[in-house]
Amino acid sequence: MMHILKSGAVYFGVWIKADKLMVPFKTIDFGTNGGALFATQNGLPMTNIDLVNQNQVQLNAGMENYYLSGNHHNFLVVGEPSAKGNFNLVALVPDEKILEKLPYLQKIVEFIAFACLISLPLGLYLLRRTIMLPLNRLMVAMKRIRSGHLETRIDTFPTSDEFILVNETFNNMMSQIQELRINVYEEQLSKQKEELQRLQLQINPHFFMNSLNIVYNLAKVKNFELIKEMSLSLMQYFRYMFRSNLSFVKLKEELEHTKNYFRIQELRFPGSLTCEIHAPEFLIDTYVPPLVIQTFVENTVKHAVTLDEPIHISMNIDVIELEGFPCINIVIQDTGKGFPQEVLSILQRNESLVTEQGEHVGIWNVQRRLRLLYAHAVQISFSNGSPCGAVIEITLPIHSKM
Repeated sequence: MMHILKSGAVYFGVWIKADKLMVPFKTIDFGTNGGALFATQNGLPMTNIDLVNQNQVQLNAGMENYYLSGNHHNFLVVGEPSAKGNFNLVALVPDEKILEKLPYLQKIVEFIAFACLISLPLGLYLLRRTIMLPLNRLMVAMKRIRSGHLETRIDTFPTSDEFILVNETFNNMMSQIQELRINVYEEQLSKQKEELQRLQLQINPHFFMNSLNIVYNLAKVKNFELIKEMSLSLMQYFRYMFRSNLSFVKLKEELEHTKNYFRIQELRFPGSLTCEIHAPEFLIDTYVPPLVIQTFVENTVKHAVTLDEPIHISMNIDVIELEGFPCINIVIQDTGKGFPQEVLSILQRNESLVTEQGEHVGIWNVQRRLRLLYAHAVQISFSNGSPCGAVIEITLPIHSKM
């Protein structure tokens, strides 16, 4: 290679063998069949001519991009134009040199794949343990609570600090909700008990005044035997009325109270009132709410009994099955004129009857008490019998023990 420089009228020139310039490239490992060389811009080799000719490597494809050449395209040709001369520096790298490190790369890839295969189950296990299981326990607890099991709590188990905090907060919240619900429930029970006592203690002032008037009239005619009987009946009547601490009594006690009430009314309406009660022996120890039967009988006496025509009241008590459960069925029927159509419509719509003074009548009192005691498990129906008379049917769940 020659390079000439002009300085004024003087020319300076230098030449050097191209092989000398290739000495630094001999330190680069191009493989057994590879090497570096100089080539003209037309693609003619200036050094390593035998390497180019033997392998038929084309050097005129341009040095802008890498390309494959040779007999079997088994050389990677990499070149760079010289900035000082009209030649290119070209490197011929055989494919076996490029691929000689491939087994190591394959081993690295295999190792990475194996590591991923091992770490994937471990990652899934950690994901399940730290996230999925705590979430599943939380969801199971919430489903049980939605089903009404407010005592449900999430057990303590090893997990992340975040889920430990969530579980503790959840348990504390449910404890407070359960305690609040118990307090509200107890308060409601207390209010219901107070209302039951108040309803049971409601005494008809007209009945009380009429009873005193009967005693007074008997005293005027000096009928002391009837006065004693009337006084005893009134004493037993009010003793039963004031048993306000009881929500249930035995059926035989309720029937005895009803008979006692009948006796008082017979003294008030002599010859105008008769009564008949049919109750099987096995039911007399069944528990029923107090003042239920007597209240309906009292309502019948109040609205059906007149001095013009005798009234007969019959009560039939038996056991029926309602929705697969045994219930006590009480049917009260009289021979009076029956319910007025307007009143019957109100009763059949489960609406309350109110007196002219704005007070609820005894039927509403009983309905309210039964709703408090049985919720929707009680049934009360009102109708007019054939050919006459009012019919009241009460169906209550059986309580054999209290």
